Amino acid sequence: MNIKIKPVILKVFLFLLFFSFSYISHASDPGLARYTDDPSSVFWFIQITDLHIDNPIYSGEEDKLRWALTEGINVVNPMFVVATGDLTDSTSDTFPYYGSGPHPEEWDKYRDIVDSAGMTSDFYYDIIGNHDAYNDNGASYYLSRSVQGQAQHTTQPDWRIDLPFGSYHFVAVATTCNDWLQWPFDNTEITLEELNELRSNLEANTDTHLTIAVGHHDYTEARGGGSIDDLFASFGVPYYIHGHVHDFAAKLSSEGVVIRRMNSLGQGDNNNFCVHAIDSDTISMGCTNAQTPWPLAVITAPVDALIGPNDNVSNPYAPSVPVTCTSAPIRVLVFDNSTIGAVSYWWSGTLVSGGLTPSAEIPNQWLGTFDATAFTPGTYTLNIEVIGSRTREFSAQIRFEDRSCDITTQPEEEENYEVTEETEEEIFEDNEDSQTTEIPVQEITDDEIPYQDSTTDIQVELTEQTEEEDLLGGNLSGGGCSCNIHP
Repeated sequence: MNIKIKPVILKVFLFLLFFSFSYISHASDPGLARYTDDPSSVFWFIQITDLHIDNPIYSGEEDKLRWALTEGINVVNPMFVVATGDLTDSTSDTFPYYGSGPHPEEWDKYRDIVDSAGMTSDFYYDIIGNHDAYNDNGASYYLSRSVQGQAQHTTQPDWRIDLPFGSYHFVAVATTCNDWLQWPFDNTEITLEELNELRSNLEANTDTHLTIAVGHHDYTEARGGGSIDDLFASFGVPYYIHGHVHDFAAKLSSEGVVIRRMNSLGQGDNNNFCVHAIDSDTISMGCTNAQTPWPLAVITAPVDALIGPNDNVSNPYAPSVPVTCTSAPIRVLVFDNSTIGAVSYWWSGTLVSGGLTPSAEIPNQWLGTFDATAFTPGTYTLNIEVIGSRTREFSAQIRFEDRSCDITTQPEEEENYEVTEETEEEIFEDNEDSQTTEIPVQEITDDEIPYQDSTTDIQVELTEQTEEEDLLGGNLSGGGCSCNIHP
C-alpha cells in the first residue's frame, strides 16, 4: 500500500525542516574552541559552592566565605563569581542533624557577609541548593533573600557576558525537588515548568559563542535529567558545573556534556575555590583550597585533554597541538597575593622546557612558546612551576596530532541555513492540480499506523501525559521525586 500525504502537509514539513537548520546554526557552538596563538580572547570567573552558613558540625564556614569574597576576588580579579547552591545549612544543631529549615538567622548571616563584601547582582550569582529549599514551599526564602532571587525573581537565573571577541551565556538549572522535603528525605528533580523556562533562556541567547550551565546537583541524576541532557545537546551546551557531593570529580553525560564538580567551600578541605577560564572558546579549570590558596595556576593553552582527579575523563573540547608548529603557544593564568618570582614549564619525557613571561596586555597571564616538531602524535604531560608566596607545580595532559599548524587561522564562518523569500514561495505556492505526493512504504496493517484514514491527512494525537513524558524523559511512574541521599 502507499501512504498519500496531501501537499499542504508536505509543504509544512519542508518549511519546518528549513527553519530547524536556520535555528540550529545560531546555537552555542563548542566547535568554535580552538588552539590559537591569540592571547587576548580570554576571561575567567570564580566558582564556590556548598557554603553551608551556620552549619552545626563544622566551624569556620563564615570566615571562608568572607575570605573568598574579599582576598579571593581581589587576587583573582574575575569577571564574576557564581555560588552553586547550599548557601545556608537549615539543619538542626543536635545529632542526627536532620533538616529543620528554613532558618531566617542563617539567611541574615549569609546576606551580611555578601553585602559587606560589596556583592551586586551583576557580579555575584547565587544559585539555589537543596539545603536552601528545606521546608520552604515555593522557595520563598531563596527568592526573597538571595542576591539573584531578589534580582531575577526565579530559581533559574541566567546572565550574559558580551566581550569584543564574543558573547557568552550562563544559565542556572534548579535541581532541587519541589516537594520541599528535608534531609534525609530530600530529592532532586527538573519539573516541566523549569524545563520550559530553561528552554526559553537558551532560545533567547542562541547568538552566543558558548553557553555554560551551572547548578547544585549533577542534573543527570535528577528526575527529568535526561530531558536536560537532550536540551543541552540541542543548544550546543558543552559544560556544566555544580557542587553538592562535597568532593572533586568530572564525567561526561550521555550527550557529551562535560560535567565538573567542585568541593564544598564551607565543609571541604581541598579543591573548594575554583577558577574557570575561557580562552579562544576553550574552557579550563583550576582549583585550590581556601586555607593555603596561593599561588594558583590555570593552564588555558594548550587545554587539558584528560580531566578529573585521576585524569580519567577525556575532554572532547580540548583542541590538539599540531606537531608541525615550530612556535606553539603556552598560556597560563597565575594568581598570588605575593609577587611572582618565576613561572616555568617542562614536558614530561622530553627535553623541552623553558620559562614564561608575564603578558603586557592581560593581567595574571604568563606566555611562552615551544617547538612542537620535537613531539610525535600522542599525549604528553605539561608541567608548570610557579615560584611566588610558595613554590607549586601544576600539570595538564595535552594531546598532540599530526596536522597542519593552523593556530593563526580564524574558524570559518558558519553556513547559515536561512529560508529565502524564493524558497518560501516554492513551499507555499498554490497547487492548482491538488496532486498528492506518494511515498511507497512496506505493507503494514491499519492498526499499526498512527492515523485514522490512510488516504487523507495524517492525524497524531498526543495526550497531556504523553507530552510530559516526552519532555521529562518518559519517567513519570510512581510520582514524586527520584530518591537521592544528600549531604
